[in-house]
Amino acid sequence: MSQGKTIKIKFTDVWNGFSPGGYPLWQHLQANFPVELSDEPDYLIFSINGADHLNYSCEKIFITHEAAYPDFRWCDYAITFRPDIDNPRHLQLPNFALRPGYDRIDQLVDRHLKDGREILAGKTRFAAYLASNGNAKMREDIFDVLSAYKQVDSGGRHRNNIGGPVPPAQTWDFLGASKFIIACENSISPGYVTEKLGNAMLADAIPVYWGDDFVDEIFNPARYINARNYSSLEELSAHVQMLDQSDEEYKKVLAQPCLKNNQHHACLERSHLIDFFDGIFSGRVRDTPKPEHLPEYYAKQNGFHRRYMKVPMTASDLDALNAARKDHFQKGLLDTRFTKAMRADLEAITASN
Repeated sequence: MSQGKTIKIKFTDVWNGFSPGGYPLWQHLQANFPVELSDEPDYLIFSINGADHLNYSCEKIFITHEAAYPDFRWCDYAITFRPDIDNPRHLQLPNFALRPGYDRIDQLVDRHLKDGREILAGKTRFAAYLASNGNAKMREDIFDVLSAYKQVDSGGRHRNNIGGPVPPAQTWDFLGASKFIIACENSISPGYVTEKLGNAMLADAIPVYWGDDFVDEIFNPARYINARNYSSLEELSAHVQMLDQSDEEYKKVLAQPCLKNNQHHACLERSHLIDFFDGIFSGRVRDTPKPEHLPEYYAKQNGFHRRYMKVPMTASDLDALNAARKDHFQKGLLDTRFTKAMRADLEAITASN
C-alpha cells in the first residue's frame, strides 16, 4: 500500500453542496492513505456536474454514481458501474459499496437465517415507495399496478400519499414496516445497480426490482421479485398478491440468502477499492494503456452526461449524441437536469460542428 509523502486530493464537479467530509470515498481514502485536501492537487477526483476539471493538468480520476460511460480522453482513471471495461485504469464500483457501505453489505451475509415469523410480525405496511421524481416510467407503472391491489405507501417527495416525506431519521423504520418495497432503478445500463435493492433487503422486505441483469451477479434472484421476468405488470402483481396472502410463501423468500452464493461479489469487497487507489498512488498502473474511446457507447449510455465535457465533438460523437437525445428517457433527463447554461453550452458545441 502506498506510503510516504502526503498525497494531495481535490474533488470537483461532483454535485451541488458536495462536502468531502461526508463522502464515503474520502473516508476510505483517509483511512488507508496519507491524503489531504488541496487546491493544488496531485490527483483530481471529478464527476459529471460541471467543467471545472478542465482547469487542472494533474492526473484525473473520474467517478460517477449515474449510468455513465467514462471518456478516457479526459480522465486518467475512472470509477463507474460498468462491468465491461477490463482495464487496470477502471474500477467497477456499484453505488451500494459506498452507500450504505461495506458494513451494511456485511450485514446481508447470513441475513436469511433470521426468524421469518418475527420479521413478518413487525410488518404493518403492504408496500413502500420512495422516490423524488417521476423520471422512471417502469417504476411508476409498478407503483400503479400494485396500488390497484392495496395502498402502496409513498414516503418520498414524488406521489406522496402519507401526509409528507418521511424524515431521513425515520427512513429505516418506514422501510422496515413494509412487506414489499418498490426498488426499481431509474434506467437500465450495463452494471447499473444502485443501493435500492440492497436497502430493501436490509429492511427485511421483499424488493420488487427492475434493472440491469448484472444484478444477479451480486444478489440472489430467489430473494427478490424481478419485474423483467414477467410477461405483464398484471402477472407481476398477481405474484406479489400471492406472497402477500400466504405467510408461508412470503417466509420462503425471506429464507433465501440475499447475496449470490451468500458471499460478496468481488466488486463489493473493501480491498477492491483500496487496491485500485493503491495502484494509482503508487504509479503501478500509470503506464497501462487507457481503454480505447468508443463514441457510440459514450453517447448512447451517457446522453446528458456530456455536459461535463466543454470540448468539440467529433462527427461520430455528435451523430450518436443526437440519436440518444431522440430517446424519450434521455430527452427527459436532458430537459429536467440540464441548467440553462448547460443547454446553451451543448447548443453552442452542436452549432460549431
